Amino acid sequence: MKNIFLTALLIIFSYTINAQSKWSFGVEVFPNLVTKNLVFGENFEDEPFKKSLNGVVKTYYQLSGKSTLSIGLGYSNLGYIQTHYLDEEGKPYYDREHVEFCGTGLYENYHNNTFSSHHNIQIPLQYRYTIFNSLYVNAGVSGIINFRNSITSREDRSKKTIEDNKYFRTLNMSLQFGIGYNFYKNEKMQLYIQPTIERYGLNILNDRYSYKGPTAVGVVLGARIF
Repeated sequence: MKNIFLTALLIIFSYTINAQSKWSFGVEVFPNLVTKNLVFGENFEDEPFKKSLNGVVKTYYQLSGKSTLSIGLGYSNLGYIQTHYLDEEGKPYYDREHVEFCGTGLYENYHNNTFSSHHNIQIPLQYRYTIFNSLYVNAGVSGIINFRNSITSREDRSKKTIEDNKYFRTLNMSLQFGIGYNFYKNEKMQLYIQPTIERYGLNILNDRYSYKGPTAVGVVLGARIF
């Protein structure tokens, strides 16, 4: 009886150690450039890229020798540069109603040439597959929760935080795809670099005008601790 108990205890202990070895933790930063399409009728225009920064803490689970699943929690600064609005004839559009739907409440200083920043909580779920050696592909989906928005004039750098978030979508999602390389690895740590594109699935604004979801391109820098 004693031998059976010790054997069972050893099996449980071995299983626990093996399960723990499948888990690891890490952190990523994602400096990127974001742009979006502004659409009026049949006219559309890509707005200029704006510098943005995302960061996330992640938990990894090793599914197999080549496959890894991860989930994280982080911050996303989704932003873009607004140069001007176009009407259906492709001409600049400065109507007061159009400006105020953005939630700025300002007409003269914020109707064009601005930085828009949308601060979000990001929850990524991603799958990584190692192609060979240190080269891998990474793909996933993120839930986006918006909690604050601001707009800054590029002309005089004056900034306004938009208190009323009814103009902006609270919940959104994005898809990510990247090809990465583990450039350093030892028994306790792995460092990697990963060119990535992220496409947001829904419009940022809750309005009658049409915006395509923003697109972010950049490089993920990450560290994974075993």
